[in-house]
Amino acid sequence: MSCSGLKSSRIAALLAAAVLISTTFAASVANAGPAGSQWGYPLEAGVGDRRWVRFAVDGELFGNGGCNSFRGNYEQTGNAITISPLATTRMACAEDIMVGEHSFIEALTSARSVEAMHLKLVLLDAEGNELLRLVRQDWD
Repeated sequence: MSCSGLKSSRIAALLAAAVLISTTFAASVANAGPAGSQWGYPLEAGVGDRRWVRFAVDGELFGNGGCNSFRGNYEQTGNAITISPLATTRMACAEDIMVGEHSFIEALTSARSVEAMHLKLVLLDAEGNELLRLVRQDWD
């Protein structure tokens, strides 16, 4: 085999390996679930980090709705997710914060499927309508 033929073969093999690695990585990131991560609104959404949710790897879920803390459980199989009714603390805050908190908790418990990427989480209802679009806050 000539020198240029050998170089072409090596380049082709390296390119094939790079494609395989990037495809495998993209698939694993695209299928990553929310377990072990924290999610909230992007800062530019105007609500900052006041509303967030953390999905623990053991199926527990906890967070803050903007005023009150909450906790519960979730089950995920593939993209299907079920979130139990959430127990919350009972502090009172300004009406707009309470309305946002109620909407956030209602969206969480209404979720039936999840689309998770490395930095984005979308929760959908049973009909596939988007309930929440959150960004990853723990970055690990």
